[in-house]
Parts: sequence; C-alpha cells; structure tokens
Amino acid sequence: MRTDTEEALRQLIHHVQNSLPGKAVVGYHVAGGNDGQFFNWAGYKQGTTDPSPANYHLADYSPDSEHAFQNWLRQKYQTVANLQHAWNCTDVTFANAVIPSGERRLSSGFLFSAKTDEDIADYNRFYSEGIVETIQDYAHVIKQETHNQNLVSTYWEDSAAGVNSHFATGKMLQSPDIDFLSGPTDYGIRMPGQVGEAHSIWGSLMLHDRIWVSEQDYRSWLSDSVNAAYDRSVGRAENATDHNNMVRRESGMMLAFGQGTWWYDMSGGWFADPGIMKGIAEARAAFTRDLSTKGQPQADLAVFVSERTLDYFKFSSTAFRYNSITQQIRELNHAGVPYQIFLQSDLNNAKLPDFKTYLFLDAQDIEPNEWNAIQKLKAAGKTLCFVHAPGIIKPENVGAASASEAIAKVTGITVRQASESATMNITPTPPAGTSVSGKEKHPFLTLQSYIANNGAKGPIWEVTDPTAQAIGWYEDGKIGAAQKGNVFFAGGVGLSDEFLNALARYSGAWTAADAGDAVFANQHFITIHALWDGDKTLHLLHPSKVTDMESGKVISPSTQTIKLSMQRGQTRWFFLQPQ
Repeated sequence: MRTDTEEALRQLIHHVQNSLPGKAVVGYHVAGGNDGQFFNWAGYKQGTTDPSPANYHLADYSPDSEHAFQNWLRQKYQTVANLQHAWNCTDVTFANAVIPSGERRLSSGFLFSAKTDEDIADYNRFYSEGIVETIQDYAHVIKQETHNQNLVSTYWEDSAAGVNSHFATGKMLQSPDIDFLSGPTDYGIRMPGQVGEAHSIWGSLMLHDRIWVSEQDYRSWLSDSVNAAYDRSVGRAENATDHNNMVRRESGMMLAFGQGTWWYDMSGGWFADPGIMKGIAEARAAFTRDLSTKGQPQADLAVFVSERTLDYFKFSSTAFRYNSITQQIRELNHAGVPYQIFLQSDLNNAKLPDFKTYLFLDAQDIEPNEWNAIQKLKAAGKTLCFVHAPGIIKPENVGAASASEAIAKVTGITVRQASESATMNITPTPPAGTSVSGKEKHPFLTLQSYIANNGAKGPIWEVTDPTAQAIGWYEDGKIGAAQKGNVFFAGGVGLSDEFLNALARYSGAWTAADAGDAVFANQHFITIHALWDGDKTLHLLHPSKVTDMESGKVISPSTQTIKLSMQRGQTRWFFLQPQ
C-alpha cells in the first residue's frame, strides 16, 4: 500500500536528517518496482523463447486495479455522457467500466481503432500514468518531510526507449516535487565506434524546468566478464583510453542537449583506475565550464514524439514503434544535425523555441490543439516532415473523414492506401525492374536515402498527387515519399542519417557535420565520436574561440570550421565561445 510506503519514507528521512552523515544528503532518488526503475511487471513468461502474445503475461486485473482505472476515468471524463461518447458505448458507467480483456489487448493488427477500442487506449494511458502517480506521491512526501530543501529524482526511461509502462512523461512533468529524471545510457550501442543514445524526450524536460541525468554505468576491465556479447552490450571497456572515449561521447551529448550525467558503479571498483578517473575529472571540468554559458542550447531541428499515439499501437506493432522512435533517434545522433526532441503535446508550449525544421516521428494521433499548432507552422513557411501516416487515428481531429484524407489534410499531398500490411522500406530511387525504374533522385536531396526497418510492417499509403515531387519508392515501385512546398511525407518508417542531413540543409537548418559520425553540438559545445576512420570537418553555429577540452589548449581564437583526422572510436570535444 502507498500509505505504508509513505510512512516508511517519513521514518527513513527522519533518521537521515537526525544522523551526522545525513548532513551531507542533498536529495533522494526514488526507486522501486521491477529493476528499481518502476517497470511494470507484465512481460514474457519465464523460460519461454516464443515471442508470441500467447506467452506474454499481462498486468494487472486485480479488483484494486480495476477500481483505480474507474477513478482515473472519472477524473478524465467528468461525466458518464462524456465517457459513453468517447467509448461509443451507451451502457458503460464509471461504476461498471472494466479493464479490457487480454484477448483484445493482445489482438493482432497494427492500431487499435478509436471508434471501437478507445477503452484499450485509455487503459494504456492509465497503465503509465498510474506508475507516475505512485512516484509523484512518494516525491511529495519527501518534499514535505525535508521542507522542500532536498532534491528529488527518479528513474524514468520514456518513449525514447519504448518502455511500455513509461509513456506518461507529460504527466510526470506536472509534478512540482520531482526535480530531475534519470536513466542509463542505451545498451547495445555503448562501445567505442558506436553512436550512443539517451533514453529521454529531454527537450520537453527543459520546457518544464527539469533536466535529464544520463547514467553512465559503463563496465571496465576491473569488472567481472560475463561473455563477449554481454560485455559489449553493457560497454565493458578493456582499457582507460576506450573508457574515456565513451565518457567524452556521453558527456558531450549531454552538454549539447543541456542535460547532465552521473556515474554508477553497481558492485564496487569499476572505476578504480587513475586513467578512468582522469577521464571523469575531464568530464566534470567540462560541465563546470557549462555553468558560465548563457541561454538555452540552440538547434534548428525539432523532433516530436506523440505519447498518445503510443496508446493505440498493438502488440504486434512493437517493431514498428522501435524503428520509428528508438532507432530513428540513433540515426539522428549520427546525422550531423544538432536537434532537440519534444513531446508532441508541447507543440503549444509558450516556451517552445523557434525552429526551421520540424520532424514528426509518430503523429498518427493529432489532438485538436496540436493540429492548430501544426497549421500555424505550415502558414509560417516552416519545413515539416511527417513519418508514416499523420492523423489517421482520429481523422476528424484534422477535419477529415478517412485516414487517407487525414494524411492529405496534414501534408497537403494526396494519397491512397496501398496495403493493410506491408514492409515499409523506401529507397531514394525506384527499385530495379519496376515500371518506374530509371527515375532520378530528388534534385534537392541528392544525398537522401532510407534505412531498412528490420521487417516492421503496417498499413502503407502511396502518393497519388501529380503536383507532388516523388522522393522515395516502396519495393513495388509505388511512390512512398514525396515533397510538396515545404512539407515532406515519408510513408515508410526509418529516415536515414543522410536524408536527415539533406533535409536540414534544404531548410537552411544548421548542419554541424556530414552524416556518418556521432556529432552533438550547440552554440557552446561540440563533440564528435568517430564511427569511421578519416578526415572530419565540423561547422560551428557562430565564429567562436575554440578550446580543446581534452588538452585544455585553445586551437583557434576565432573560427567557424574545425578540421580533424580521427580513428574509429575516438572522441574529440571542444568548448566554444561565440565571438
């Protein structure tokens, strides 16, 4: 029970505050649930190797859970009439609403229907918000007991990581009691020569006066080896040079994003090496430099993720969701384009900066206030790019009567549905052997190409608009991506780093480097982690005094270009003082 935990927290805080070591405590990190990160305990049955829905264990059908769901519905809809209208059901009330059955929740297909499955979408939202409410409750107790003098943080890997029960970052940011969120860096892409990723929609955290603190729990040769694959996935460095290149990459990423980092040794002794600590000291000095910089981090590309869309994805759409968000962020990280990432619900936030390019990763659901903001961006001549099928979940929200009409309404490009379920690969030239073979690439995006999407399938729409410029084709030769005016439509999921770089250049957005290496930059810092051997050129936002943060040497009193020769896995990072 929450009340029992609240009392335990009060006693713990009282004990800490009245102890001598407690005088050094500046805050509390709220952890609990699965892995200490509040992951819900739903998941595959232990010992199974079959990833089918039949082996997936759902949670939670207890009476208390159902009662909590009913209370959540009452808060959301206020009246029974509103609930019945939303669910398209004249019999449902706050007293008899039930958790949707497992058969429906695990049914095959791509999206749940807003007309017949709104109860499932609502339950999915409740599923994430319930966890947030628990964390917020504990955070409030801590703030009360410390008289608002201590910091409060919690683990929260959100939709950037694809964690099913962590799709309520918008709800999390409503709490005045949580100061910052944290989570480990992305596993599997940590080693030198890999791109790195932070599992956070960190731009929205800044809009709401919060920060993200990435957890560097890198292993070292001082930790126990498990096996080669595991060691590589967790970032087990074999020497201080490799470890420091990883630390610089991760820290440089956080500096560019305006966020923070911490180091976590889970079992003792992982960082007990002078060479490793030298790299960590170097990173600490870099963050100290950031204390004197002014203004928010600058970029010209804004990326948006819709949490509400995620409520409608079916179980079998997991691969699509991964490719459209998590994998897409990885591509962004080596596109050479500084960017910021936000919740789509923050489109109307008064503090949202002005950008030149706006990329929507999963705008299948567009709420009325978001649609108003999108129309203003179009009217202002901004460059907009929509991935897959914007507006299809609730076409009426954008003034359309069907999914195809919704896409046309949002993009200005006429389309028709080509398949209920197909792979979403798109190439920059028509596939060989199709009736349209021989067409050239888009003249404005000569470097663009699209990545394969690991077999992700779903409904696809082909472009039929004769006034739109084709820029990508499906496997059967149908047009799958097009441009009309300043709006781009990419019907397949997974935009490559080259496409993203070319899109930014087309719109006049700042590109800090060519696509291909991990580059993270704002007006004060720029970091490059080489994914390939060779010569590199970095382009700064302003002419700047450039200081190498590894050596401490000023490499130029004023320049807008940095030229380097690097080996794969090497990190170089620089402090910039705009002139």
